[in-house]
Amino acid sequence: MSSLALLLAAGAWLPTAGPRCAHPTQEQEPAEASAVARWKGSSYSGTELVGAVGEPVATALQPWSPWARANGYVLELSPDLRSLFVHSAQRKASPQLALLARALASVDKLAPRPAGKDQAQALLVMLELEGPEDFGLLLDDLGKRFSYLASWAQGEKQQLGFVLERPLAAAFLGSAPELKEWNPKNELVNRAAQLALLERYGRLPHWLTQGLAWHVELSTCGSIFCFPFRSGFVAKKEHRGWSEQLKALRFHGPGPSGPDRPMRSPAIEDLTGWKRGSYENDRALLAWGAASFLAKRRAEALPQILEDLRAIREKESRITQPDGTWRLDPDYEVPPKTQQEILEARAGGDFFAELERFCRGN
Repeated sequence: MSSLALLLAAGAWLPTAGPRCAHPTQEQEPAEASAVARWKGSSYSGTELVGAVGEPVATALQPWSPWARANGYVLELSPDLRSLFVHSAQRKASPQLALLARALASVDKLAPRPAGKDQAQALLVMLELEGPEDFGLLLDDLGKRFSYLASWAQGEKQQLGFVLERPLAAAFLGSAPELKEWNPKNELVNRAAQLALLERYGRLPHWLTQGLAWHVELSTCGSIFCFPFRSGFVAKKEHRGWSEQLKALRFHGPGPSGPDRPMRSPAIEDLTGWKRGSYENDRALLAWGAASFLAKRRAEALPQILEDLRAIREKESRITQPDGTWRLDPDYEVPPKTQQEILEARAGGDFFAELERFCRGN
């Protein structure tokens, strides 16, 4: 792999980035021409767009219209009006929209929206970019439109994608010729899963978000190509051999290394110890294993686990300011002990023993 490829691969996957204000307000923008969007094979704009898709959806896609129009991109709404897919005017969107729908349906099955939840479902925005140059242009646009993203945007020019909470959007490259191990379909599915979880539950523990995204990616695409912050060579077997790798995974107890070093069951620290912005193969495998265990063996408990984690973070990360307003601390992480208590309360007191048995047999 070329030095450029190594550089790009190292930052190909971003953790969720978010502003430091709980409810930031987008800066006032100058009036723009009416947005043009495709929906079910037809193009709409102005009052026709509002009449076809409704005012909330038309309003939600408006901020993306100027950049798309200026750079040769198209706004394409999904048939169910749940997502907006922004793509080059030179590309067809039907295959990607179908794949996006499958990914979101998988998340819906894992974590259905609670009945009676007050918050309206937000429009999920996915952008498929033609290359690093367009990615940089998009970052410049975001930095100008959202002041709280300005410094972040300037620091991400070497990355290949992102997932953001506000605005609720994800971007990835549709092609990356310098990278040998790259599959835009997997990128789309993985980021869509992260985005759907983020929309519903906010910023979850890193191991759980990425583990569930991998679970959706593997079940939808039959392979895994998204390796967060991993650089260098990736063997072909690593795209489909996760089950066997998980079976071989072992955790050692304290003591000097060697054949007599005691083995132990996985613990919460093995999950929470995986820091955002890094890649550790063993922790990544366990994150996928734990998420798959929850999805396959504790499916009824998973939505409540996610909701518990959301509620704890919203409560404990809230910072009240002198003027009475408040913001969420974007660096807050639910403590490992609290995560363990939630897992054991919802998925069984023997959660980690059962997780170990699952890892051995899948």
